[in-house]
Amino acid sequence: MRANGIEIKEPERYVSIAEIKSKYNVAYDTARNDMQCLAKLGYIEMIKRGRSYMYRYKEVRNDG
Repeated sequence: MRANGIEIKEPERYVSIAEIKSKYNVAYDTARNDMQCLAKLGYIEMIKRGRSYMYRYKEVRNDG
C-alpha cells in the first residue's frame, strides 16, 4: 500500500513517535508535530496508550 508517495507495509500497526524519529532520523519534536498534524488532517489515527500516543494509517476513501 502506498500513501502520498510513502510505502506503508503494515497499515494496521500502530507506531510511536520514537519509531518515527528513529526511522526518518528527525528530532522528537519534529516527529511529534508532524504526526499530530497528520492526525488533525485525518490521514492517521491517534490513540493514547499510557502516557504516550500511538499512530496508525487511516484509510482515506474517495467517494465520488
